[in-house]
Amino acid sequence: MEHLEEQEPQLKASHDDQTRALEVLADPAVHGGALPERIDTHLSHVFLGPEYALKLKRALQFDFVDYGTEEKRHAYCLREVEANRAWASEIYLGVEPVWVLNGQHGVGNPPEAAQILDWVVRMVRFPDSARCDRLVENNALSGELIDGFADELAEIHRSSPAIHGVDLRAELDRLVRQIAHDIDRGCGNPELDQRIESWREAALTTLHSNTAIVVDRAAKGFIRRCHGDLHLKNLVLWDDRLIGFDALEFDPGLTDIDTLYDLAYTLMDLVHHKRRDLANRLLNRYLAVRDHYAGLELLQLYVSMRAGIRALAGFFAGQTKIPTAYFRLAEEAIAEYSGPVLLMIGGRSGSGKTTLARRIAPQLPGALGAVHIRSDVLRKTLLGVAPEEPLSSKHYMDAERLSVYAAMAKRCEKVVQSGSSCVLDATFLSSEAQEIAKALADKLAVPSARVWLDAPNEVLAQRLAERDADASDADLKVLRKQLSLPDPAGWTKVDVTRAPKESAAEVKTLCCNIVQA
Repeated sequence: MEHLEEQEPQLKASHDDQTRALEVLADPAVHGGALPERIDTHLSHVFLGPEYALKLKRALQFDFVDYGTEEKRHAYCLREVEANRAWASEIYLGVEPVWVLNGQHGVGNPPEAAQILDWVVRMVRFPDSARCDRLVENNALSGELIDGFADELAEIHRSSPAIHGVDLRAELDRLVRQIAHDIDRGCGNPELDQRIESWREAALTTLHSNTAIVVDRAAKGFIRRCHGDLHLKNLVLWDDRLIGFDALEFDPGLTDIDTLYDLAYTLMDLVHHKRRDLANRLLNRYLAVRDHYAGLELLQLYVSMRAGIRALAGFFAGQTKIPTAYFRLAEEAIAEYSGPVLLMIGGRSGSGKTTLARRIAPQLPGALGAVHIRSDVLRKTLLGVAPEEPLSSKHYMDAERLSVYAAMAKRCEKVVQSGSSCVLDATFLSSEAQEIAKALADKLAVPSARVWLDAPNEVLAQRLAERDADASDADLKVLRKQLSLPDPAGWTKVDVTRAPKESAAEVKTLCCNIVQA
């Protein structure tokens, strides 16, 4: 189920001599006159020119893939381009021959009677600064980019064919044991032995206690053809959006995986890069646009396994600092956390409910914090439209509003029962909505709080006037109707005329108090 490109492979044989092909690819004439930069990995030789990257698969046979002959490498090049078609068709331009003839040589468009030395994948080159890990390091990864990536990832997963006949539980069990064994073998540090064993036991316990959920996900078609390697270095900013590249191609067992496990790689790496807030936002946008809140019980395990894999890859590459940090994350991700909390955030349009929810959700108990369910987004999802697509007033009649609140409650119940905290974000102005909120809190019987965001009318009006593309369709006319309704009784008022971080700190303190009560 997993590809560890950086790990030390089990080399079985070496076949074709690629010396001449490497000489051709190193020739500046092949790259428009510029001397290319060469990068060697365990699987490939990559030549970076000013505009294009040429990727040559190494003539080696590993225990997990055979690149031993020119014919096989050609086939795998074609498979790589095909595997990345759904992810980065703009970057992957095609497969081209490396050729020689009478002292001449080149890449692509070989003359008649030319000798084909090998094959390369031609890709558009992008700057390293566009890679997602660099964007994070430079504080250039916005929430809007995360939302767009979540939308595209959800659509790719939705449209990918379901894979049946995979024993997901057995595959996960095998992989957990493999990760633990290989980390132990790769790091060569006896001091880590007990920690590795403890991690293995915790991961297996989580897996076995959720066997029914694992079996259910496989039966319901959530094993699909995925990317398989969506860590931050394999995401790039392209035309103002994040896209994945370098999808795995050489073994369906590496990519025919649970869609949530595919997502977990990006989530884990964002946490590793100290952006838990963006990981939480990615998770919530993905769950919202797919309208699928099942399987959250497995999120801890999946995030932990992904961190273990990155630790393992680093150990085999001879690193120490980064792998240790990844392994620590693997341990932390699988650790138990306090039980779920239910937080309901109400307020009139413009009060900053979503801003506050996004600040507080990553800090609440859960594998990656709380699941944030927003009425404005759920309404659009139920109608099959994008969250930012405007709706007419007919979709905001009383009956439609109550149906959205009922749908929120249903999804919230599933989330909390999975062990994750939940934040509900809606106006909660009508008495019927408030009754749904109270009934939900009583039914779930977990620590809960109902917070009402309070601000002067003129502040609300100014915020609405300044609002850009958003899932909320509220305008000043809607606000005037809301102002005619009283504040709900029994909700804790929070002043939101302060800086958002101050309001969030107050709400976090409130949540901590209800947990300790």
